[in-house]
Amino acid sequence: MVLIAFVLVLLSAIIHSLWNLFAKQSIHKITFLWLIHVISFVMILPYFLMKISDVTLQGFTIVILLLSMFFQIIYIISLSISYSWGDYSQTYPILRGTASLVVPILSIVIFREYITVLGWLGIIIIFFGIFSLSEGANQQTKKARLATLFAIAGGLSITGYTISDKFLLDHMDPIIIIQFQNFFHMIGFGWASFTAGKINIEWKTNWKIILLGALFMPGAYLVFLFALKIAQVGQLAPIREISIVFGAILGALILKEKQGKRTIISSIVIVIGVIILGLYG
Repeated sequence: MVLIAFVLVLLSAIIHSLWNLFAKQSIHKITFLWLIHVISFVMILPYFLMKISDVTLQGFTIVILLLSMFFQIIYIISLSISYSWGDYSQTYPILRGTASLVVPILSIVIFREYITVLGWLGIIIIFFGIFSLSEGANQQTKKARLATLFAIAGGLSITGYTISDKFLLDHMDPIIIIQFQNFFHMIGFGWASFTAGKINIEWKTNWKIILLGALFMPGAYLVFLFALKIAQVGQLAPIREISIVFGAILGALILKEKQGKRTIISSIVIVIGVIILGLYG
């Protein structure tokens, strides 16, 4: 069963890196992601309507939900800008790596968790991997450097909604959380998508990857949750971050981005740090 769980987590990592690749390939990032959330919202709506009566939204839960949605919106903005201005093979690992670095540190303060010496070693390794990627971007254009900063902002946003969702999972179904995300993204980016005037051309050009993205974005998370039912989170969560390496490889091979060797090596360093932190931290 553990082997099946590991296979599912690897599948989740591949799916996650693929929908981010689709976002990078899109014409207008905000419009592309808005269309994904609209389709995902429609797909999940029947289940949402059946289960929403089981959810009790009270003061603290509402605050945390709104906080999670705020970080989600900042994440989409940061992701869109970083993918517009920078290489996918650099920005995607920084996005994921930053969250892997900051979440455990904040968990010490918020959840009173403890990190071992090996855990701190993992954090240091992650830091140097991200530093190597950001240095690579600093040797390029001003936009590439700004893309790195927005990727870090996106990683911090992942940290924010990850910690918020940890609280929310005690009060609602994961699919309900995903549907709230869809709703807030539809509202938050609807006006920007319509005023950009790119909806028709985005759909006509990229309808195939939009439909795949609508499946892959929530699907990656749900596959991971299914794996958690048959194995321990401490075993699986670090393995999921191998998506960082997949992202670097996809950027180098499919998008033909520069500094392919550097980004792949740096990404592997980040994943090694994540695995050490996750398994021994």
